[in-house]
Amino acid sequence: MKTPNELNKIYNKLPKTKLKGEKVELAESVTKLLSYTKGVIVFSKNIQILNDEITQAKKSLKADLSDLQSDMGNVAKGIQSAEVAAKLLGIKVNQVPGYSKAIDAIKVGSGYESLAKQLLK
Repeated sequence: MKTPNELNKIYNKLPKTKLKGEKVELAESVTKLLSYTKGVIVFSKNIQILNDEITQAKKSLKADLSDLQSDMGNVAKGIQSAEVAAKLLGIKVNQVPGYSKAIDAIKVGSGYESLAKQLLK
């Protein structure tokens, strides 16, 4: 194995013009690879921004889910009351104003409740 001094002597004997070309190629190669630094910084910032937006969206989703569940509970009580009242009055429950719309709302709400729970996993 050659010592550093021996390697320097060999290096100094090599033609300088040939080395200059290799140095330029090496410099261009290194410069190109280092140019990706800007992309790393930009994409990192983008991911941070998206992470912040997702975090905020999840907070909003949790609040909306809670409100949805509360309202669905109230609507469910209203549906039960409408069914009891209709039976006492001897009418069909569908004749109670807002009953059908409430049933539809519960169906829609249940679907979105499931979706929200999935998204919050």
